[in-house]
Amino acid sequence: MNRGPSKCRGKGGSSKNKNVVKVGESNKCPWKLLVSKWKKDGDWAVKTYEKEHKCLQTRKIKACNYKFLSKQILEPIRALKEHLERKYHIQMSDMKVFMAKEKSLETIRGIYWRFKLETQTQRSSFKCVCVVGPHKQDFAVGKKDFLGLDGAFMKGLYPGMILTTVGLDGNNCTYPMTYGVVESENCNSWTWFLKNLGDDLDLHTNSNFTFITDRHEGVLPAFAKLFPCTENRFCLLHIHENMKRKYRGKEFKDCLWKYATTSIVQKFNLAMEELKKLNNDAYVGLYVL
Repeated sequence: MNRGPSKCRGKGGSSKNKNVVKVGESNKCPWKLLVSKWKKDGDWAVKTYEKEHKCLQTRKIKACNYKFLSKQILEPIRALKEHLERKYHIQMSDMKVFMAKEKSLETIRGIYWRFKLETQTQRSSFKCVCVVGPHKQDFAVGKKDFLGLDGAFMKGLYPGMILTTVGLDGNNCTYPMTYGVVESENCNSWTWFLKNLGDDLDLHTNSNFTFITDRHEGVLPAFAKLFPCTENRFCLLHIHENMKRKYRGKEFKDCLWKYATTSIVQKFNLAMEELKKLNNDAYVGLYVL
């Protein structure tokens, strides 16, 4: 089936019938498109169309993935030989154009297989840390006692982990501070990354900072070794992501938000009691944190 749906920012309508497609139906935006399939001949027909929009345009479309884009650039790549012959007025073989294309891609991406072979034969490893210069200077001037750290997997030909650090400015907005590339996320890689972070930002073992991280096993021992005087807090998003695997529903999410955002002991205890009534295991898991 070929279709190119648009979508409003509001929650879209859905249909259990596979032969009915609703796109972008929202309570706030009147725009609606209903396409149905005729049972007799199998043709598609637009049954309902409300063209008025009251929402903003979104540029994030899930259907625009790498498979869709590969089909869009297929013809320009096929026409590469014809384009070069028309531009330079000379004849070229298919092999020459193919080798030229591969050489251009090699220049952009680098020679991955040669690098991988060299690292495997020499049993070497690769690590790097980059610090954003202007943000480092801002951190030295403002120096809010807060740093957030996280790690993420790298995809594609270059596997590994990227470790990142963000700071907090005067408007309580985060900004990128440092990032590092390591082979895997463990205690050794976090220790190496935090040691370089401390050297670059002039942090000492007695520095009184608050670090916010996920609950990865490797990061907490690294903090205890390098910065024993700092306070460590867990990211609420990571806690919720781990929590909703077992405990789904808006009630758990609301209790977690009350539990994490209140600064009054009485309200904190009330939020914990609400969670205890919902599920005692969830209460025990959060109480340990």
